[in-house]
Amino acid sequence: MVTDLKQPNMEDCMKTEELKAQGLTQEQINFVMAENGKDIDKMQKKLDDIIAERDKEKGRADSAEETLKGFDGVDVEKLNQSIKDWKKKAEDAEKDYNQKIADRDFDDLLKEAIKSANGLNEKAIMGCLDIPTLKASKNQKSDIESAIKTLSEAEDSKMLFKAENIVTPHFTSVNKGGNNGSGIKSKEDIYATDPKTGKFIYGTAERQKLIAENPQLFQ
Repeated sequence: MVTDLKQPNMEDCMKTEELKAQGLTQEQINFVMAENGKDIDKMQKKLDDIIAERDKEKGRADSAEETLKGFDGVDVEKLNQSIKDWKKKAEDAEKDYNQKIADRDFDDLLKEAIKSANGLNEKAIMGCLDIPTLKASKNQKSDIESAIKTLSEAEDSKMLFKAENIVTPHFTSVNKGGNNGSGIKSKEDIYATDPKTGKFIYGTAERQKLIAENPQLFQ
């Protein structure tokens, strides 16, 4: 870094008298002085550029010094950990937001598919579907439509859908007791899971049958 620069000393430049002493004509002297002036201008520009760069570097150094002063007494390790914690919180918040959006879109897609298939009981139909698998699908729309189509054609669950040109069936109170001999008293019983495995106690076909036998639980 340049720390001490001086302007060119004009007294060190060639003087007219010295050139005359060398036997140069006035025309030659004028030419030499003009060229010498150009060199001085070039030198001055270079010097100005160097001074400007020096001042810029000095400004950067002063700014860096002020910034470092702001960290006096700061526990850098603790600060870095705090930054990591906030970064993780931001990432978790974004992940949670994206999951909520995905769940909302899935629910909308599912409800629309049930409606398009003339589903009579949205909750009952959802209970017959493998929701986790459908959520994990990369082709949710087509897989949901396929699952609902299969459900609407199955003998033990097609009554959950309104057939075209057929009057909507009205469920009677045959099962008003709530269990029809199956021991089912609530929809939670149908969706009961094994505490150890976390899996449904009743398989998909069994759940469909129980839902069809106990429609009042979903009204």
